[in-house]
Formats: sequence, structure tokens, C-alpha cells
Amino acid sequence: TTAITNPLAGTILQRWGGAVTIYADAWDYVGIMKVEFLVDGYVKCTDWNSSYTCKWWGPRDVGTHTLQTRAYDKSENTSLSEIINVSVE
Repeated sequence: TTAITNPLAGTILQRWGGAVTIYADAWDYVGIMKVEFLVDGYVKCTDWNSSYTCKWWGPRDVGTHTLQTRAYDKSENTSLSEIINVSVE
């Protein structure tokens, strides 16, 4: 199971406002191998270490964007987080 913990759904980000750090939790009884961070459906980062984070550098496209994580357990099963929407102004 995985979930984005920050930013929260509905967050408004500033265009070219520097790096946005996306934080996620992931857990599984077998253990987590890696977490992928998706922005608008595309993998932006992969983190192999717990305390899962991704730096999204300078969001530049104004409008609504989707954030999601995909966790892989040590048996390579996957789980997707809920999609959250953030806005860039």
C-alpha cells in the first residue's frame, strides 16, 4: 500500500517556484523494494529508500496536475496510491 502524504490534494503551487518535494508512505508485509512517483501519469522519480521523496523541479505548466505513487514490494507486486490533484499558477 502507498499514499502521498505531501503535498495535499488541492495544493496551489507557484509556476517556476523551485523544487516541490513530494512525500509518500509505503508499507507491505513482505517489505517495500521501491516507490515510483508519477506526475501526470509519467514516472518523475524512483526512490529505493524508506522516507520516500521526490523533487519535482520547477513545475512550469499552469493548470491542474495529477500526482500518484506506485510501490513495489520485494516480490515485485505493485500498488498504486490514490491520484491527487494539485494546481500550478
